[in-house]
Amino acid sequence: MEFYSHARTLEDQKTKVGSKRLQDHTFGVSHKALEQFFPGLAFPVSADEVEALLYDIGLLHDLGKYSSHFQQYLLGRDHDHELKQHARFGAFVINQKYLTNQELGYLGYYIVKNHHKSLHDPTDITLDKFLLKSQSEEQTRIFESQKSTMLPHLAQIKQELNLPALEDWLTYPERKTFLCWIQDWTSEGKPYRYFLINYLFSLLIEADKLDASDTPPLPRVKIPAETITRYIEGFVAADNLQNRLRNEVRTAVLSNLDDPSIEDTRLFLLTAPTGIGKTLTAFDFAIRLRDKLPHRPQIITGLPFINIIEQTLDVYQQALASTNATVMAHYQYADVLEADKKIEPDEEIMNGYDQRRMQLDTWQGDVIVTSFVQLLQTMLSNKNKVLLKFNHLAGAIVIMDEVQSLKLEHVPLIGSVLYCMSKFLNTRFILMTATKPLVFELAEQEILQKTLQNQITKEVRWLLADPEPIFRQFQRTQIVPLTTEKLEDTAALLPIFASKWQSTQSALVVVNTVNRSIELFEQLQEWMIEKGYSNPCFYLSTNVIPAHRLAIIKQIKAEIKAGRAPILVATQVVEAGVDLDFDLGFRDLGPVDSIVQVAGRINRENTPERALSPLYIINYGDCKRIYGTITEAQALKALGNEVIPEPAYYGLVEKYFWEVSEKSAYDESKKYFDSIKYLRYDGEKNKDELPINTFRVIANNSNVVSVFVEWDDAASQAKAAFLKLLSINDKKVRYQAKSDFDQRFKKTFHQHIIAVPEQYAEGLPLISPRHQGVDIRLIDTENLPVWYVPPIGFQRKKAAQLAKEDNLAVQL
Repeated sequence: MEFYSHARTLEDQKTKVGSKRLQDHTFGVSHKALEQFFPGLAFPVSADEVEALLYDIGLLHDLGKYSSHFQQYLLGRDHDHELKQHARFGAFVINQKYLTNQELGYLGYYIVKNHHKSLHDPTDITLDKFLLKSQSEEQTRIFESQKSTMLPHLAQIKQELNLPALEDWLTYPERKTFLCWIQDWTSEGKPYRYFLINYLFSLLIEADKLDASDTPPLPRVKIPAETITRYIEGFVAADNLQNRLRNEVRTAVLSNLDDPSIEDTRLFLLTAPTGIGKTLTAFDFAIRLRDKLPHRPQIITGLPFINIIEQTLDVYQQALASTNATVMAHYQYADVLEADKKIEPDEEIMNGYDQRRMQLDTWQGDVIVTSFVQLLQTMLSNKNKVLLKFNHLAGAIVIMDEVQSLKLEHVPLIGSVLYCMSKFLNTRFILMTATKPLVFELAEQEILQKTLQNQITKEVRWLLADPEPIFRQFQRTQIVPLTTEKLEDTAALLPIFASKWQSTQSALVVVNTVNRSIELFEQLQEWMIEKGYSNPCFYLSTNVIPAHRLAIIKQIKAEIKAGRAPILVATQVVEAGVDLDFDLGFRDLGPVDSIVQVAGRINRENTPERALSPLYIINYGDCKRIYGTITEAQALKALGNEVIPEPAYYGLVEKYFWEVSEKSAYDESKKYFDSIKYLRYDGEKNKDELPINTFRVIANNSNVVSVFVEWDDAASQAKAAFLKLLSINDKKVRYQAKSDFDQRFKKTFHQHIIAVPEQYAEGLPLISPRHQGVDIRLIDTENLPVWYVPPIGFQRKKAAQLAKEDNLAVQL
């Protein structure tokens, strides 16, 4: 008899026939998982034992598909819904196979049982019917019924799977003993189990989906160690202090590779001033380190902002153009379709996977450029789809740039997770920043010393052993505090601006809120016209659709280059990764590291005649509301009233971070790490626990809504494609349409979406009134003149006016 793992529907759209033999799929999954397996693991369980368990997991994950109940279901015939389920059967069998090693047996059971689901708390009996006493009789019946349909074919199954002892493992486990063991096991609180489970689970589900979709894993190629050096040497650089310091930093960083112990180091830190070339220096170091290692590890670069991701991707692709290396970018704005479960394919019958998308979702490349959201929520997740790529972190070289952008309350947690991954999965991390966030110091102080008794700061290698001399050589900017008195209103900045600025100077003004930035831009533009100045004025914030932001930055660059001294009013979107060079700046009070980032957009090219260009710090009083009381108090204390030249920035930031950290509570980090220890994968937030499934790099803001701006023909086409997708009811057709949408329209669609406070969007219709669950508002072409007008973008004043009129009408 022929057994199948997957089926396809014939042209009559009714008849289903087997498309892949179960034996072929089973061994395909096992072999793909073993090919991706990293032998350098360092768990308390030996790598050989983990590898053997992985093979058995692959071999038995679909054993339940040999039942006639599943085969009937697969081929579209009458079947019992409960009896056709297959994952739990293989889970029982692998547990029985490992009766002499309960931990490995349970790991196999848990991973196989959940391979079509997301991970859950092992002790939550409501999520595992086998553990419920009330379900014992029913679950026994299902197991025995499935088993009875396999027994007539047992000889064939044993031969196909090369499992002569299979019959010995076809027994139903003893529920009570099983439950007691799980409760004792999880109560031990050992962090390595979280990383081991996620790793094995990821290997299985990735191999399963790759094999089901016939997607070949991309082989990793050799990248010559000198690749980046040759690329850099292709540019003719002026002989000035900036470039001499860049070469000095790069030479110092690369000299670390001469140390024979470099291959044993897992945690690296590169702290250096902005504009020093950290992106290529770290990439050069990573390529050379990769060349020394035997397994050709992937290089995975995580970045906080879309604009930096796109810039870095462009640099990487150019730098590796002479090689055969595959460079992939994996990031998204917000997957608004994810909430609509009808889009998800039926994993048992869907064989129309988009192979290119599958390669992207599973990080099949030599170099991956991704977002902090993707990277960190892969490390801290229970979701099946997200964990697909978790296994790629094992043995990888991970570069994390602009780490100062991490939320302070998450820093101890993230530092602890990075350490555990370096310890158990042999992952190498290179953290980069122009400031000095205390990632590993706070991880050690708040979590690891108490949990693992580890002092990880001793294991961190500084790639630039002493950054201070480099910082001291820069005299590009100075911070000038003007914070003794709060500004009473937005217009209060104008006389200060007038006294500090000259018409020949380009200027950057950064404030903390969108509303403040809009009001200031309008007032400053009006003041410029009134005074007869012709300097071009620009505006940049999240109030402007992403499709326009890059063009605005390019236009500002062109104006600076042409000597027209532009003025930019912005929010924090320009703090990091935006390569602009202004003559002076103004920054509303905020975190000191953010202030230093803004300083990095002033005299960026280190022009001697602009030495010590000023960044004036003003105080609108918004800092406390946006960043909290501690940040406001410590920022004011750190800045003081004296001018701070650039050489002092390094010590300034370090002191500020310690002051803030000493007054901060890190309960959130501690609770999440407790969830790692006790495998609390899912649940609701409460005062005592923060389950893994609730972790977010960027907190969900329930007070904002997504607004699609139909600005041009490209936006109209993307909207039409989105609405067409929503209208499709057939699951298979819908999935194929989503694949087409993702390839052709998704980026354009998201680049025309902005997040708007809910109160401003009340007058806007839904993008599709027929689909109330898709909460995206629409500004169509007809309403653009009312609701979205450059340069400010979304018209908040108009929205507020309409809301006020509506309220008045209700009152009348």
